[in-house]
Amino acid sequence: KMIQYVEDRKGHDYRYSLDSTKIKKELDWKPLKLFDTGIKNTIEWYKDNSTNCIKVLFLNSRHAGAGLNLENTSDMILYHKMNNIIKNGKNLLFFRQTNILSAATVIGLAVLGSRVLGLLRDRLLTSLPVDQLDIYFAAFRLPDLIFQILVMGALTTAFIPVITSYLSKGEEGEAWKVSSTIINLAIGFFVILAILIFVFAYPLSQFVAPGFPPEKLAIMTDLTRIMLVGQLFFVLSNFLSAIIQSSKRFLIPALAPMAYNLGIILGILFLSPTIGIYGPAWGVILGTFLHFLIQLPVAKHMSF
Repeated sequence: KMIQYVEDRKGHDYRYSLDSTKIKKELDWKPLKLFDTGIKNTIEWYKDNSTNCIKVLFLNSRHAGAGLNLENTSDMILYHKMNNIIKNGKNLLFFRQTNILSAATVIGLAVLGSRVLGLLRDRLLTSLPVDQLDIYFAAFRLPDLIFQILVMGALTTAFIPVITSYLSKGEEGEAWKVSSTIINLAIGFFVILAILIFVFAYPLSQFVAPGFPPEKLAIMTDLTRIMLVGQLFFVLSNFLSAIIQSSKRFLIPALAPMAYNLGIILGILFLSPTIGIYGPAWGVILGTFLHFLIQLPVAKHMSF
């Protein structure tokens, strides 16, 4: 049994016919592509030049691989619409904001969402003992100092302008080559500095927080070493953000800070009840990893 599914370009007007022989004779069928359903030649896409419609010809009456009964009209409509939703979702993630208004709107809404999560994060932090919060914020200083000097300075002064220049000239391969070189150098410098801070964390903590007693300095040393690991993901992630933004894709880089705040929030909620102030520190690692992970699909889509 052969079932034809017809849809116009706006997604309206569902029509079905079982008389596939008559349809094939009367319409000008042009194969476009094979739709992967797990069984070869189960579904073929055609374009009808006479009506400018996209038509799908189901060659099998039953899709055993997905458990889809193609004799059921509602299943076919739902199947087609779900694929459209998935496709549109991917297009949204990879969509370029080519004008200032769309870019500003995306960034503005994402910043607003990040600020809301940041407010929730800070509110949850205040639920921890006050004498431990000052240790947490003091432990942040050394890892953040490395990040600000090494990454933010490189991104603003050299990396983004250079990559944007290559991409604007269509030299994508050269842009990826330069990006890889700079990222490798940055990671190398970061690892060297991180090892030094990891080894000398206690005396550096004494310098950063001279008024802390030894028991607080011991905790601060542990927190500093934990959060150093998270900064490695942050280094990689921010370079990815710069590469993605250079290609005029602002949505995912703008959402990444929300993922970072979410990681810290999860650390506070689920880890702090058992390990105290170490909970948000491990949440920093989770947050920086999520900040990095959310941008990988776009980077892969760009063939970086």
